[in-house]
Amino acid sequence: MCSVTGGSRTTQADLDYRLGVLSDEMAKAGIDPANLVLQNGSKTYGRAYRLHFRDSVTGGLFDVPSLKSSYLGMTKADADMALRFLIDGLRMARDASERPCLSRRS
Repeated sequence: MCSVTGGSRTTQADLDYRLGVLSDEMAKAGIDPANLVLQNGSKTYGRAYRLHFRDSVTGGLFDVPSLKSSYLGMTKADADMALRFLIDGLRMARDASERPCLSRRS
């Protein structure tokens, strides 16, 4: 898998880029991405990469309601792949909703 920055390893810049793309796709789907937060993980310290929304009043983090889990993986590469899947899923849903229904012939 190639990095956005041109290398073969996934970098924080790659994750930031994917988060931006995900935010754009969420906005197109009618989901407000204003308080979307990527929580960085650390395989060394046992912290996973997670996707959250930040409460604008309290500053607390909570899971994205439309996802079953906020978990993206234990490594940057895992998180990058999970973000790609989320982006692809939003794009497929949008494409499917924009296509006219084809009637079946009896």
